[in-house]
Amino acid sequence: MHCTLKGTGAEEEDPPDVLWLRDAVPLLYADTNQFQVHTGSNSWTIMSTLSIEKVQLPDMGAYRCAVLSESHQTMSEEGSLQLEGLPHFSVEPQHMSIVANVSLNLSCVAHGPPEPVRVIWLQDGAPLNSLKDAMALSPSTLNLTGLNRTSTFSCEAHNRKGVATSGSGTITVLPSRPQNLRAVETTATSLRLAWQPAFGGDYPIIRCTVQAKHSVESSTAGPDKMIHNQNVNVPPATHFIGELEAHSLYAVRVACHSSQGPSDWSPWAELRTKEGVPENPPVNVSAALNGTEVLLTWEEPPGRINGELQGYLVEYSTPASHQLTVDTALDTELSINLSLPLSNVSIRVCAYTGAGQGPWTPTQTLTLIAPEMEEFRGPTSPPAFSWHWWYVVMAVAGAVSIAVLMGVYVAKLRRKETRFGEAFEPMMESGELVVRYRARRTYSRRTTEATREFGSVMEGLLTQEDAALKVAVKTMKIAICTRSEMEDFLREAACMKEFDHPNVMRLLDEMGFLIKNYYTQ
Repeated sequence: MHCTLKGTGAEEEDPPDVLWLRDAVPLLYADTNQFQVHTGSNSWTIMSTLSIEKVQLPDMGAYRCAVLSESHQTMSEEGSLQLEGLPHFSVEPQHMSIVANVSLNLSCVAHGPPEPVRVIWLQDGAPLNSLKDAMALSPSTLNLTGLNRTSTFSCEAHNRKGVATSGSGTITVLPSRPQNLRAVETTATSLRLAWQPAFGGDYPIIRCTVQAKHSVESSTAGPDKMIHNQNVNVPPATHFIGELEAHSLYAVRVACHSSQGPSDWSPWAELRTKEGVPENPPVNVSAALNGTEVLLTWEEPPGRINGELQGYLVEYSTPASHQLTVDTALDTELSINLSLPLSNVSIRVCAYTGAGQGPWTPTQTLTLIAPEMEEFRGPTSPPAFSWHWWYVVMAVAGAVSIAVLMGVYVAKLRRKETRFGEAFEPMMESGELVVRYRARRTYSRRTTEATREFGSVMEGLLTQEDAALKVAVKTMKIAICTRSEMEDFLREAACMKEFDHPNVMRLLDEMGFLIKNYYTQ
């Protein structure tokens, strides 16, 4: 652009500077060039040039030249710069994530000149409207009642110079946040959660993430410290969290994932575990005797109560009385009245909550030597005497005694010691021959008399290494059991071993069983 200024003045005077303005705003940093030409002794001409290398839309407007001085200012006539070309975009679709099946609006704004500019929307390259629709006039808004599939949107801007295409914006469809997070099973140390999985549009839910932390109410390590963070495959939409503290408040939340990404987190749900029993028994248990009254005191259990402490149980007994249990509620002392004569008292204490009893203190025994003396023994003291165990011990001792007496009696019957040695010692253990016999035939003509005195003679079979020998076996009477009778029987055997005649039975063994050759003549 050129601007020419003519004026008068002496040659030695400096010519004025020409200033360019666009829309009445000075262009202080514009690329300008001016030079002066003297056209006479008192006249001159100034020519100023404004250069714009690449014209842009902001360069459009009304331009003027001006000469400013303290006394007056001179303005040139106005000239304008107007551009025409393809539409350009000031607003176009952007990448974003939305929840499935939720309404949203998209905007596309394009400008000329020349105007007007009309817009056509495209979803995944397919047009959604025509240039004749009312929504086509820029600025244009696309209203979507719900989107269940990830899609890419763009728009085309049209004017009489041609068509321009905007950039593309991808709308990613994510699952909605899970609903109805709750505990379906609660214990003192665990929570089983269930929830309604999110809706992911055309993309199924493949897993959910479960987080848990101590609630602000019960946290001792900071409310933001996660104690549980785990992915769970679904279905089913359930999850078990164990190793929790009894009667404690926890905050849990869930987010679900599809192939397109995760949903928003569900709101924190505060859940409390059930009560448990106290971790430890009461401490500092002590007893004091005053006459026939024992004052028992103790202190609250240390550590976690795991619930609301509801009271204490005191269990005490004496050898002459049954075991008694007293509920002291929240009192930490109990007065026990004893009857005369005084005897040892075994005592133990426990605390309880709504979930039940905690551990008992070790049984402690108050040993009462005299009414004015006492000794309180600690956990190492033996438990109170039990008559039930006494009956068991007596029964076992009696059975053992009877078994020992019967054994001694049988041994005496089977092993009789005489001056001839031990009678009826089994021969098998010492490697001697053994005879087998049975009451088949007797060889005593006077059976009654013979049997009365020395028993009877029976036929037997003596087994040897290479043959079997038929023999006669002399037996004792069953009633012979005294030492004198035994010695008479063996005395006869001692006499018989001296015989050596073909008509007399020969004694084969003088110890134990009496074995004789069978005489067949």
